[in-house]
Amino acid sequence: MKKILFISHKINRGGAQLLLKNIIQGLDRSKLDCHVWAPEDGELKQEYESSKIPVYIKDFAIDQINREQAIKFNDDILKQVKKVISECKKHRKKLAIRCAGTITTKLLNEFDFSEIDLVGIFDNNPALFGRDINGYKIYPVNELDKLNVNSIIIAHAQPEFLKRELQAKKIKIYNIFSESKFKKFQKSVNYLVNLLKPASFFAQINPDIVFANNAISFWAVIVGKLLGKKTIWAIHEAFEPKTFRVFPHFLYLQSFKFADKFIFPSKATYDYYKDFVPASKANIIYNGIDINCIEEYKSLNFPIDTRRELNIPDNHVIVCNVGTMDEIKGQIYLIKAAINLLNSSDNKNFAFIIVGDPNNEYSQNIKLLIEESGFKSHFRIIPVTNNVYKFLNITDIYITSSFKETFCIANIEAMAFNKPVIATNVCGIPETIEHNNTGILISLTNMEKHIEENIKWLLENPKVMDKLAQNAYENVLNNFTFKKSLEKYEKTILS
Repeated sequence: MKKILFISHKINRGGAQLLLKNIIQGLDRSKLDCHVWAPEDGELKQEYESSKIPVYIKDFAIDQINREQAIKFNDDILKQVKKVISECKKHRKKLAIRCAGTITTKLLNEFDFSEIDLVGIFDNNPALFGRDINGYKIYPVNELDKLNVNSIIIAHAQPEFLKRELQAKKIKIYNIFSESKFKKFQKSVNYLVNLLKPASFFAQINPDIVFANNAISFWAVIVGKLLGKKTIWAIHEAFEPKTFRVFPHFLYLQSFKFADKFIFPSKATYDYYKDFVPASKANIIYNGIDINCIEEYKSLNFPIDTRRELNIPDNHVIVCNVGTMDEIKGQIYLIKAAINLLNSSDNKNFAFIIVGDPNNEYSQNIKLLIEESGFKSHFRIIPVTNNVYKFLNITDIYITSSFKETFCIANIEAMAFNKPVIATNVCGIPETIEHNNTGILISLTNMEKHIEENIKWLLENPKVMDKLAQNAYENVLNNFTFKKSLEKYEKTILS
C-alpha cells in the first residue's frame, strides 16, 4: 500500500475541491492510504473524516501569500499613478493600460482618468476584446500602433514578459506595480526559508506520493521533490504561466521541472502549459459526474413541485444557467439576450433561472438591469447553492455564457438531465460538445444575439431540440461519467 498526501488549498464545496473529495473517497483504499492537507477548516472536512480519511488543518506562510487575492496600492504606487496622470495631462500623451485584470479594475475605480486621453485597455485574451472596464474598451495588443499610443501603464504584478513585447515599440512604459529587485530578493529568501516548515510537516507524514491540486500549490511539488517523493500536480486553472500572478514567480516556473506527472481537465487547459510540461508527463482527465446519483434524483423529484415553489407557470419555457455570477461567467449577456427575446416575442411564456448569486457587485448590476427591463417576473435569481440538480431538473434549455472554462462540469450535468445545451465555443467546452450534434456552440462575438436566436430556433424545431438532448445524454454516458474519471485518476496515481 502507498501513502498519498493530497494538497487542497480549500476544503469547501468548490468545483476543484469537491472533485478532489469525490476522487479521494472513490480510490481503492486497499492500494492507497489517503491523507489530506488544507490551510483552514471547511465543510468537506466532516465528509473526509466520515470516510476515515485523515485531514490536517495547518496553515503555512508560503501557501498563504498566494491565497491573498486582494490588490493593495501602497503609498509609492499611489504617488506614481498620480505622477503618470499629471505627465499625460501636461504633455497631452495618449495613454493605454496593458492587461485587463484585477489591477486595472482597481486602478480605474480609484483614479480619475477623465482629464487625459486614456485610449483604452490592451490584452491578449480574445475573450475580452470589445468588452470594457469602467467604460474603457479592451483592444488586442496588436492594435496599439493603430491607435497611436505613446505611453502605457503595465497593470500587472509580473511585468517582465510584458515589457519585452513593448520594448520594440516607441512607447513610454510605466512599470509601477512591480516591486523593487531588492524587495523581491528579500521576500524570495524568506519564502525559501519558510519552505522548511512544510518540509518538516511532510516528513512527519512521510507519504510516498504528494498530490498538489491547483496551480498555487506549486510549493508542495517543490517540497515533495526535495524529500524525494513522487509528485503529481493537477492544474485546473487556465492561465498563461509566464504572466500568472503568483509569488515567487521564478520558483513557480521552475516547479514545472519537479513534478513527475501532471493532470489537466481538458486539452485546452494543457495548451496553456505545453511550453512547460512535456506531453509525456501530461494526462488529460475529463471531469465526470455520478450518473446514478442523477438518475436517482430524477426518479424521486418531480419538476412540477419546483415550478410551483418558484411560481413558474406550467406553460413557461425555462432557460437556466448555473455558476457563480461574475464577469468571466458572462451571465449579463444571457440576461440581455433574455430581455431582447421578451421584447421581440409576442409569446412571453419564458422563465430565466440564474443559479449562483454571491450578491457581489456584478450580480447586483444584473438585478438592476432586470428591474429596469420591466420583466422582473420572468427571472429567478438563486443564491449559491449545493443543490443545482433541483433547477436542472426543471430546465428546458441550458445556457453557458462563459468567456473562459477549463471544462465546465455544469454543461455535463445539464446534459445528464437530458437538456439541450447552448454554450460558448471557448477553452475546454468544444471537447465536451459537438456542434449541432450534442449541443450548440456559439461565438463570443455578438453573444447575446446568438443566445436569443438559438433559443428561438430550438423552440421552433422541437424534434431537433429532443435529438440534441438525447445525443447529449448519450455523450455523458459514453465519455463523462465519474467512474471513467476515477479509473484514470487511479491509474495515473499508481502507475
